Amino acid sequence: MIDFIKYFYYRIYKWDYKNWGEKMNSPQYKATLGVMFFIYLNLLTIALFIGVLCNVTMPFKLDENGKLDTIGKLAISSFMLLLLFFGYLVFLRDRKFQQIIGTFQNKTPPEHKKGTNRIMLYMFLSFFIPIVICLGHNFLKR
Repeated sequence: MIDFIKYFYYRIYKWDYKNWGEKMNSPQYKATLGVMFFIYLNLLTIALFIGVLCNVTMPFKLDENGKLDTIGKLAISSFMLLLLFFGYLVFLRDRKFQQIIGTFQNKTPPEHKKGTNRIMLYMFLSFFIPIVICLGHNFLKR
């Protein structure tokens, strides 16, 4: 799994670098944000699944306008910042992203194609599974 996440990082980095270059763009930061976003989405999906499975509602409350309360905003923001710090430690600290880029740069085109297909499936499922969980939960509630 760690190799898959590193390859995902590599593909985001290379795509960003190819399209916009490095001087004004800093693709290493965008790749870190992209990977951490999908990890955050996956963790939310797990929490959603456990909540639906155990019939537990999330601890965050909505006000009369349908917005998150202050504690909910603070908890979500803190969790996101913690994930970004983890991303910094894994990918950016001591320029570790250069090792990751060097590891995957010499792969053959068939290996890159296989890896890209896996990443596309991962991205699709990361968005599709939470939708299915929500729709299934609403259908079963009836």
